[in-house]
Amino acid sequence: MFLLKVVIASLFFRGWVSCYSIGVGKADITGPVAEIHLFGYAEWAQLGQGILQRTFARAFIISEQPDDRYRSLSMNQFHDTQQPFGPLPQAHNQPSTGAITPRQNQTNFPLKRTVFVNLDLQSVGHALKDRVIQRLQALYGPDLYTHANVMISSTHTHSAIGGYLEHTLYEIPVKGWLEESVQPIVSGIVKAIGHAHDHLQPGELVHHAGELLDTNINRSPAAYLLNPQSEREQYPYDVDKTMSLLGFHTEKEDLGLISWFAVHGVSVNKTNTLVNGDNKGYAAYQVERFARSHNLSQENFVAAFAQANEGDVSPHTLGSFCTGTDQPCDGTRETKCPWFSTCQGRGPAWTVSDLESNRMIGGQQAFKAIDLYHDAKKNNQSVSGSIDYRQVYWNLPGTKLPQPDGSIHELCLPAMGLGFIAGTTDAEPGIGVYQNTTSMPWYFKAIRWFIKTPSQEQEACHAPKPILFDTGEMDFPHAWQPHGLDIQLLKVGDIYIAGVPAEFTTMSGRRLRKSIKDTLVANGANVTAVILSGPANGYSSYVATYEEYQMQRFEAAATAYGPHTLEGYITVFSALAKAIATGQSTEDLIKTSNLPLSLDMNYPQGASFDFTPRRRADLPNLLRGFGELIQDVAPLYTPQETTTVKASFVAGNPRHNPMLDDTFLTVEQRVEGGQWVTVRTDHDYDTRFRWRSTSRLFGQSMAVIEWEINNQTLPGIYRIGYFGHHKESITRRIIPHYGYSSMFVIDPRLN
Repeated sequence: MFLLKVVIASLFFRGWVSCYSIGVGKADITGPVAEIHLFGYAEWAQLGQGILQRTFARAFIISEQPDDRYRSLSMNQFHDTQQPFGPLPQAHNQPSTGAITPRQNQTNFPLKRTVFVNLDLQSVGHALKDRVIQRLQALYGPDLYTHANVMISSTHTHSAIGGYLEHTLYEIPVKGWLEESVQPIVSGIVKAIGHAHDHLQPGELVHHAGELLDTNINRSPAAYLLNPQSEREQYPYDVDKTMSLLGFHTEKEDLGLISWFAVHGVSVNKTNTLVNGDNKGYAAYQVERFARSHNLSQENFVAAFAQANEGDVSPHTLGSFCTGTDQPCDGTRETKCPWFSTCQGRGPAWTVSDLESNRMIGGQQAFKAIDLYHDAKKNNQSVSGSIDYRQVYWNLPGTKLPQPDGSIHELCLPAMGLGFIAGTTDAEPGIGVYQNTTSMPWYFKAIRWFIKTPSQEQEACHAPKPILFDTGEMDFPHAWQPHGLDIQLLKVGDIYIAGVPAEFTTMSGRRLRKSIKDTLVANGANVTAVILSGPANGYSSYVATYEEYQMQRFEAAATAYGPHTLEGYITVFSALAKAIATGQSTEDLIKTSNLPLSLDMNYPQGASFDFTPRRRADLPNLLRGFGELIQDVAPLYTPQETTTVKASFVAGNPRHNPMLDDTFLTVEQRVEGGQWVTVRTDHDYDTRFRWRSTSRLFGQSMAVIEWEINNQTLPGIYRIGYFGHHKESITRRIIPHYGYSSMFVIDPRLN
């Protein structure tokens, strides 16, 4: 019945008047899938070894009409070098030197537009955004796409590649700043925006919001309860259960949607070594696949599942338990687990696998988004009104916040507390440190002495946080955490999107949204919704409320700028909201504000360290060439339950070419006439591309291709394909190779 409703709704187009020109785009940012650390859990053992699903940049442009001046500038004018990543720049802020032909150097474009980009990544670095803007301005001129009107947000998956954050604290878990990761991400973002730009057309935006249950819980409920009771009573849950959505369509075609819902990207656990977008990546895959299979749109439908205030929000909906037992726990000393047991959250399908839990959490978001999208269209919930934006750089340390009683709250130089290394119940490391720690044991003081002992001023400013990493006073090899952040507020009609460069807890996000809305309304603006999106435009760990900060659970220990961090954010965003509502320019805002705001920002720009292994030449196996079979498939499969079809091949290192917008594998079905049709790629959730080095000394490796089938798999004749590249020893050329398995039959009826 639900599917019937969706199909009928997708065919229902009403008369409408276009308020905007809109465009959507999508491009691959997967990058190197082997020998590069996945980023999020800070586990050095979590080294990439293949693909579960690809990761993407999804871009959405909204422009005031008319909008014809730039539409003639074709994406065909954009050319990268033939190298997979282009030449490697020497500094974070340098754009790739690949050949780029400017489309046209046009300025003084009077019609406002905004760009929202969602990435299947843990976060976004300022250096990354800066390079994207440089590339865009090389293509379109200095005024069309800027730091002010382009917002780059992330899903916060913990299973994608790292190496794109420019500060030392975030470089250590992935062994540095990795151009090998950065360049495909930058190129993918620019390509996605370019596609959206080239396909701008008159269209309509719709907005809707609705409640989604059984998809998230609070992983720090004890800290949440420290917030004032009168405030907590305003909300029915201790996490946000509301999904917000913007839908994009024309009179004849559905183009895409952006969904915001708060839930951490940790459904896939820390033992995973296959790149994927976690639950939000799966949700996007599910909606885009649904669109193709149910005539919702053509191949170009783009579904972005953006992140909201997920700081203390977990997808492990069954709660947390000591591993190997049914003993509940919350990561504190009071609920200490038995020896050799750790406190870990359980997803809805934990008895099956974390991948099944991921499918369920992602699927629930997907179906809710589809439902909201079609309800918004059917009920004419269109968005109209002007487009505007304000963006500043805010220097947090030393920010002074006057209080009604005459006292002053001041933000600190960044620092991380002892509870930071205790981890969360989503991935407790089990090292004997507990989340609610407000004192520093002597042995950690000794360890800290070798790193950096904080000054008395730092300790007083951050109290009651016991500082373990005094990041704000450390600058070798460069700054350990940002001192300045990109703060941005977008306006599309009566919808406001706040881009936050941190992970806000549930109540922090609620306070920020309420403050922005109250400021807008007080200054005469109409407000339908205020949406928080992030981590966006940069990354600076967490933001807990002042009350939550006192307990020093993980989220508070990682609130980098002290107990008044949230108050600082509220003050700055209120200033941006007032500026938009009153028409005050950013320049005037900066001149008249007592806050340390500016139009530019310093960040680490020198060459950083990169301790990832070098990409060596490859050698084939003895008596076998690249692409040849090592292990073949069985001739017949009659699955009644889930069964894995598997084949392995002589491979080269997949780092030589990440196969962007392509695939390392295919599952192909033979159809009438003997033709082979691809029915699966490495982005499908039931396939796996695994890579394994078999000899580091000789540069030998193998690729294992897996396809999970069951009694619902269509009977037929199939084969598995593998596609890769290898580097020659003498010429150092990168050469493609491929191989196929034998044909095999799937027919559950033969069992």
